[in-house]
Amino acid sequence: MHFLIKNLDQQSYDDFLESFNAIPDYATALDLNDNDLGNQPNKTIIAALEILASKKSINSLYLTQNNLHEKTAEELVEIFAAIPANITALDLSLNHLGNYSEEELGMILKAIPPHVKKLNLSENGFWQNASALIEGVAALNYVHELNLSFNKFDKMTADNLIALMKSLPNNITALKLIGNRFANKTKAEWVNIMAAVKPTVISFHPGVLPADIFFAFRAFPKGVREIYLDGSLLYGFPGQLLGQAFMALSENVDLLSLNSAALGRGRDGVLANALKYLNPSVRKLILQNNQLFNKNTRALIELMKSIPLTVSDLNLADNNIGARPSTEVAEIIEALHERIKTLDLAGNGLFQHIKTNVLSNNNNDDLFPEDNEAVCKIFAAIPYNVTSLSLARTVFIPAKIKWIAEALKALHKNLDIIRLHEVEFDKLSIAELEQLKNALPQIKTAYLSYHEVCQMTEEARQTLWAMLPNAATILFVDSDGMELGNTPYEKTNLAREFGFKAVPSLLSCVGFFIKETDIKMNDAPVPEELKTVPQRDEGFKF
Repeated sequence: MHFLIKNLDQQSYDDFLESFNAIPDYATALDLNDNDLGNQPNKTIIAALEILASKKSINSLYLTQNNLHEKTAEELVEIFAAIPANITALDLSLNHLGNYSEEELGMILKAIPPHVKKLNLSENGFWQNASALIEGVAALNYVHELNLSFNKFDKMTADNLIALMKSLPNNITALKLIGNRFANKTKAEWVNIMAAVKPTVISFHPGVLPADIFFAFRAFPKGVREIYLDGSLLYGFPGQLLGQAFMALSENVDLLSLNSAALGRGRDGVLANALKYLNPSVRKLILQNNQLFNKNTRALIELMKSIPLTVSDLNLADNNIGARPSTEVAEIIEALHERIKTLDLAGNGLFQHIKTNVLSNNNNDDLFPEDNEAVCKIFAAIPYNVTSLSLARTVFIPAKIKWIAEALKALHKNLDIIRLHEVEFDKLSIAELEQLKNALPQIKTAYLSYHEVCQMTEEARQTLWAMLPNAATILFVDSDGMELGNTPYEKTNLAREFGFKAVPSLLSCVGFFIKETDIKMNDAPVPEELKTVPQRDEGFKF
């Protein structure tokens, strides 16, 4: 869960530090956006970061829009050195880092701690100082995901962009260029820029594409396996042209994201026609947040039927499909083919048509059995071969909990994995949680929100576990749905901390044996991955 601290620039030294001491245990990301830290003394910032080191659940740090360019390069190096080891994602966007010289920016980026794997450098005006950026990114030897979005790369020459792509270190596997417009580049320049992208880049967000969409798709780097066209407004293209572009994708591409492409605003049938030509290499298709609620039911059914049989992982999240009558939603879901194994229906408000008697203190929801049974049919319509389902951000409203439980029980028995994060379990009473008992007996693995479970009482957690009587694994995620815990051992122990009784892993058993028998690590032939286990006494929670 994101935890926001504001107005630090108006606080005394003691109050500044107390704001960090007050960070709750359930927080997984600290947002310090717009606190003018660039004009705060380094002593104060470093003292606060030392406190942050004790907040082990925090893995993301947002320093967005903090006037960090007011610091000297040496001062920023000092601050970065103090960033605690639990921080694996760092956001430095909107800090005018493009104002630094080539030598200074190289020094700053080289100081990014090695434990930071995700780095956001978007909106830093790097187009003004291309040579500094080209030299600086070469120092990012530990970063896996680099975000250079909205840096006005259209104002950089093609030669500079080619040099930038070539200077990226081989450890970067995900590259985001969102919002950078390439429409002013010639076809030859676009081809050369794409060809310069390192073959180690697997996940690619190419920014605003040239006008010739077929040519743009065909030139994508051949080594890329995941193409994210998030925010690209594709709804205006004719279905046949869009289909030709989809067909032009490399055989290596197994994920295509059309997130927030406003496809629901296009003419009926356009997307359905285009998807028929999707390269069969694509196994995962993301249609998240595309305003599909604008489509009529018949158009949505045709769209579902057009999903190629080669797609086994489908994301339909955040399209408010649940706003339609429940019987129609069931028909839409039923139109999906039987080869889909992973289905994301997060944020679609699938429970919104459950009716309750708001005039009755007894909440006599049996007054509306037909309407509520129709909601259950939505869940019964999910293809039988779906083994992983996301219902994240589908809020479990207390007054509707009886029929929510009935809807969950309608899910087929082939389901193994379910995502139920950001559903507000922490807002349910013990009596309401008890109504969920045995609702999901088929589930073996469940993803839950760390901050929700953290805020529940021990009794409430035990009651929640009864919803998942046969689950072997509980995994906790932050507010972005990212897993917490760096190793399987740590992930398992997070669940045990909250009273979930899982069978100890082999790693845990061996580690426990080593700890209890007092084996000296340096003298024994113990594998490296086990040597860290007994050093964390607090981790043993059997």
